[in-house]
Parts: sequence; structure tokens; C-alpha cells
Amino acid sequence: MNKLSKLVCLILLSLFSITVIAENNVLENEVQSKKQVNETVKLQDVADLSPININNADETTLTSLTGVGITRAKAIIAYRQTQGKFKTLDELLKVKGIGEQFLAKNKARLTI
Repeated sequence: MNKLSKLVCLILLSLFSITVIAENNVLENEVQSKKQVNETVKLQDVADLSPININNADETTLTSLTGVGITRAKAIIAYRQTQGKFKTLDELLKVKGIGEQFLAKNKARLTI
């Protein structure tokens, strides 16, 4: 092989190596991004499962319960403001729009 052929081969090998390294960096960045997303999701899952004190919870916190939107959250807060603090979880059944099914789905997360 003459010097020019060797030089061309060396240049092509260098370009190939740079391409492989660049692709590897892109893949590493994608993996890192996915790890960060997964950790964020895990933190949200933990927050979604944390206990909720129905005597202190605000509207946003109450809406994290299964089956509670803004209307039900406001109804719980209104009941609490007019009747005082809940003494039992079953007292939630006195709130308009709250039934046995709601209580069964959320009882594990609710505290007084």
C-alpha cells in the first residue's frame, strides 16, 4: 500500500471511530434521561400513596385521592368547615357525593 492509501485508510478509520464514540454518547445520554424520568415517576408514585389527613388536607391534596375532583374536594372542605374536624373516617359518608365505594378505595390512605 502506498502512503496515500494508508492515509485514506487512517482517515476513514478515524471518522468511523469518532462516529461510534458520538453514537455511544448519545445512547448514554438517552439512558440517563430515562433513568431520571423513572426516578421522577417513582417519587410521584410515593407521593400518590402517602397518607392524607382529611382534617388538614387542602383541595389539591384531596384531589389526589381516587374519585375526588375539585367538586368533591370542595365538598369535603366545606363539610369540615361547617361541622368541625372529622372524628372518624366513616363520617366522610355524610359529605354529599361521598359513598361507600369511595371510602373503600381510599381508606388505606386516609387518616384523621
